[in-house]
Amino acid sequence: MGKVKKTLREEQLESIIKNTLWMARRYADGRSTYAVSQYNSAARLAKELEILDIPPDKTWWAEDRMGKSFSGLTDAEWKELQKVKKKSYERS
Repeated sequence: MGKVKKTLREEQLESIIKNTLWMARRYADGRSTYAVSQYNSAARLAKELEILDIPPDKTWWAEDRMGKSFSGLTDAEWKELQKVKKKSYERS
């Protein structure tokens, strides 16, 4: 089944979402605020809608400094984030 052609409005909205989410992740990752779980919820929805591209560090998720329960991530999402962070630490 082929892809449905998007309207100009849909393309513009996708661009706004992508550009806002990458900046939101940069802000939220590593903080101890509500922003982390709020961002992760938005990223999860954007991923389900197939809007997000895989970022250079290979994860969509942000980590709350207080741990998994504050990040609002599922066990699988948390494991993915920790795997990527571990590889990042090994390279530095």
